[in-house]
Amino acid sequence: MVEGEELGALARRVIDSNQFITIGTADEESVPWVSPAWYAPAEYREFFWVSDPEARHSRNIAARPQVAIVIFDSHEAGGWKAVYVSATAGEETGADVERGIELFNRKSVDRGLREWTAEDVRAPAKHRLSRGDGAAAVEELKRLSGRALVVFSGAKFAFLATERDLGVILEVFSFSGTPDEEAP
Repeated sequence: MVEGEELGALARRVIDSNQFITIGTADEESVPWVSPAWYAPAEYREFFWVSDPEARHSRNIAARPQVAIVIFDSHEAGGWKAVYVSATAGEETGADVERGIELFNRKSVDRGLREWTAEDVRAPAKHRLSRGDGAAAVEELKRLSGRALVVFSGAKFAFLATERDLGVILEVFSFSGTPDEEAP
């Protein structure tokens, strides 16, 4: 069985090594929508991306900030690894834009992509900087289920962590189902 520390390391590897997140949103009428976005993580619980504010997922987040985020690696033969995060998302404004764009640029420039400026993501520019914050949704998650983050490794193991970090394990349990089955 994979232990909690190993799962935390696995989650960090998945987050660090991938370039895209899938953001699950819903509109005012609860109609779901998922969108891929290039992202930059911060502290394994904040995820920054740049989007057009008129994109469907951006409009959904403006109306309903609760999102689900999945980061997965499907390149491993015979399996997959994924990190699932329940988060609160929104457009960064004010001084938060500078902090967020600095964090976003660390990964962007490191990957050989362009450097963004705060002016690139403020009106009247076409794009905005958004942030999904897994830590912000933790209190609500605790109220609902006591769980903050769930990490799956090949649909065989899962762990639950607190908001402090992926290394803080509340519970480790085995799950030997298929990817289309729900974990306990």
